[in-house]
Amino acid sequence: MIGQRFGRLVVGEKTEIRLQGKSKHKTLYHHCICDCGKDLFVRKQSLKGGNTKSCGCYKNEHSKLIGRKNRK
Repeated sequence: MIGQRFGRLVVGEKTEIRLQGKSKHKTLYHHCICDCGKDLFVRKQSLKGGNTKSCGCYKNEHSKLIGRKNRK
């Protein structure tokens, strides 16, 4: 998956993260870089399922655009 693009995210290296409260279990995440420059960790299932396509910047941009249209 490294180097693949999902929406605005480009997939980087795989990382194991131990979630707080679940010290026995590790979850595999991919380090991703968004087109806006932010980096984040995303689960493989979220990328392949289409649930995560950006760091949140798309939602913010879309909300501003909708707000402008509603004001007119």
